[in-house]
Formats: sequence, C-alpha cells, structure tokens
Amino acid sequence: MSINNPNQEYSTREEYKRAKAEAQQRNNDAAKQSKDAAHRTQDAVKDAKEEVRQTKDTPAIQAKEVVQVTKNVAKPAVSIAKGAGKAVSAVTKTAAKPAKAVVQSTRDAAKQAKAEKREKQVKKQETSNARNKSREAKRSKDAATKDKEKNVSNKHQRVRIRLIPIWLRLILLVVFAFISISLGAMVGYGILGGGNVKDVFKESTWTHIIDLVEKGKRKVEEGM
Repeated sequence: MSINNPNQEYSTREEYKRAKAEAQQRNNDAAKQSKDAAHRTQDAVKDAKEEVRQTKDTPAIQAKEVVQVTKNVAKPAVSIAKGAGKAVSAVTKTAAKPAKAVVQSTRDAAKQAKAEKREKQVKKQETSNARNKSREAKRSKDAATKDKEKNVSNKHQRVRIRLIPIWLRLILLVVFAFISISLGAMVGYGILGGGNVKDVFKESTWTHIIDLVEKGKRKVEEGM
C-alpha cells in the first residue's frame, strides 16, 4: 500500500491513518534533510569566509580561487535545499490526494446510501400499492361471487315458488269457488232450510228460488 498513489482508496480508517502517519513521517524527514542541507550550506559559507579572512595577505589569485571554491561548494548545497523543498511539496501534495479521494469516496457512499434508501422506499410504496390493489380486487371478486350466489339463490327460489303455473292456479281457483258455493248452498238449503240436500243440484229448485225473489221485488215495488 503506497501513499503516493492518488487513485488509491482505503478500505478501513486504520489503513488511512497509517498511510497518513507514514506520509507525515516522510514530510518530517524531508524537512529535516532540507534543514541539514541549509546548515551545511551555512557552514560552508562560514568556512569560505574564514578562508577569505585567512587569505587576505595572499595574492589576489589565491583569493579568487577561494571565492570560486566557495561558490562551487555553495551551489550543491543550494540545489540540495531546493530539491528538498520540492520533494516536501510533492510529498505534501501526494499525501493530500488520497485524503481527498477518501472524502470523495465517503460522499459517493453517502449519495449511494441515500439513493438505495429512496429505492427501498419506492419499492415499499409499490409493494403496499400492489397489496392494496390485490385486496380491492379480492373484495370486488368476493362481492361479485356473492352477487352471483344471491342471483342464483333468487332464481332457485323463484323456480320453487312457481312450481304451480298461473293457468293451473286460475283453474283451481274456479274449482274451489264452485265447490265452496255448492257446499254453501247445500248447507243453507238442506240443513238450515230443512230441505233435501240433493235438491240443490236440480234446476227446478233454483227456478222456484228465482220466482220467489221476483215476487218479493214486485211486492216491494207495489208497496212503494
């Protein structure tokens, strides 16, 4: 696992902390190296000044050579210091990139979690709607079956009620009326009137009754 890889992602927080500590240690080492290089440069400059002081009494050629040596000694130290500074900045940038990547991955994970939560809510709502629709369909189906059963039962009841047709009912009504009239006449004429029961079915009996009724009407009219 390398901290210098900007596209690297860390699975756990401990790995990220460990990589960050390693990057911090490298930064500290680079800063220490740059400080050491600066101290070396200062020491070289001091040595060069001392040599210049010591060579004041020497000819000008020796003084120039000392100055040239001093410059030659100072240049590598300056280049080392510059390189150390660049290395520190590069390490700092490379250490910051994984942290940004971790933050971005955390944000992406949060967005994905929100999207999954919304999808779950939508699925739950769809499931509840489907259940409600199935319940309503079942209720309507039950109601339709009940209506069919009622209609079938009503049809059966009507068929049972109409076992005797209407024409047969009318004939029975006429027969029962005739029987009841005959029985009434027989009881009235034979039992209450003291006559013969069989005379009820004779035509002369009824003509005699009609004549009596007409005579009674005439007497009523003459009396009026």
